[in-house]
Amino acid sequence: SRAYLEAAEQAGIAINPDYDSGDMDGAALFQITTKNGLRASAAQAYLKPAAKRPNLKIVARAHAIRVLLEDRIATGIEYLLDGRRMTATARHEVILCGGAINTPQLLQLSGIGPAALLQKHGIPVVKDAPHVGRNLADHLGFELVYASKVPTLNQVLRPWWGKVKVGLEFMLRRTGPLTMSLNQGGGFVWLGDADGPPDLQLYFMPMSYTRAPAGVRPLMNPDPFPAYKIGFNPCKPRSRGYLEIQSPDPMQAPRMDANYLSDERDWQEMIAGTRLVRDIARMPALADISDGEMAPAPEMESDDDIMDVIREHSWTVFHQCGTCRMGRDASSAVVDERLAVHGIDRLRIADASIFPTIPTGNTNAPAIMVGEKAASIIRGET
Repeated sequence: SRAYLEAAEQAGIAINPDYDSGDMDGAALFQITTKNGLRASAAQAYLKPAAKRPNLKIVARAHAIRVLLEDRIATGIEYLLDGRRMTATARHEVILCGGAINTPQLLQLSGIGPAALLQKHGIPVVKDAPHVGRNLADHLGFELVYASKVPTLNQVLRPWWGKVKVGLEFMLRRTGPLTMSLNQGGGFVWLGDADGPPDLQLYFMPMSYTRAPAGVRPLMNPDPFPAYKIGFNPCKPRSRGYLEIQSPDPMQAPRMDANYLSDERDWQEMIAGTRLVRDIARMPALADISDGEMAPAPEMESDDDIMDVIREHSWTVFHQCGTCRMGRDASSAVVDERLAVHGIDRLRIADASIFPTIPTGNTNAPAIMVGEKAASIIRGET
């Protein structure tokens, strides 16, 4: 990771010791949400400490299937638990936190969504809300793999004795590779003038998984040879997709079409990002310890070649958001500035689906901020 930072600086990218300070520009070591070596998830940081409160009941392994509505007023939730239909009645209001995929799905199943879609599936229309499930945004990632002349984490995590060593280190001291993010380095950069948010987020991973089955990342079984990855994603993609139910069955996954790279500007940033990664890898700090680019297609050179490879090998960064976007105008948004669903009383949304635009970086912290703001609104604070 230090070699990556040095190479980035040699490529003209400044080192940024704290990209959360207000200035995001530069290469950096990633800051992650961990405490004592463990992931500090929202459940660990917020829900677990509150679990014993007398006014909180947690129903685990339940699947919400419908918002209960009377005259456009949310009165509760219907859910499945152990195959039985159950209801939870709201004394004040219902707050949905299902995320950018499940929240719009639940609204559509409840009769709040595009009227034509609901009618197609025989769901009574409570409110024609055409933007429920629209404006789907996501970060699209792409990475290059480089063979290394020096050991990487592949040589630490691949052998059985390495697994035992890092496992004991984690269990006994809460230190070592298992306490860290896969992407240990990265940063944010502009491709042109430094105007507005950065154009790209960079990722550096001191290990590789080129031989993993498609769609699988076996964390403890990296490649048997030394290698590392450098990847990126455009920070503010313009392409927008949609999400919609495929049937009235709440257990059937919704159809999701991210419509990646439908905007030409996103293509141009993907091509420029690929060339920037190659520039960084050619710098002496990495070139001296590298044995050449090895995947996914070292031979690609032209823009058309790069575009073809990106089509085949790019991947979601799992930053889906925007499907119930916030805005004051009910004709173009789903919730208002107080997270209340337009046209439905006593119903709010507090998750990444309300983002009007996709955040420049990762979505975890912004989603938690939405929860914090929702709590303040509900308590009557500003």
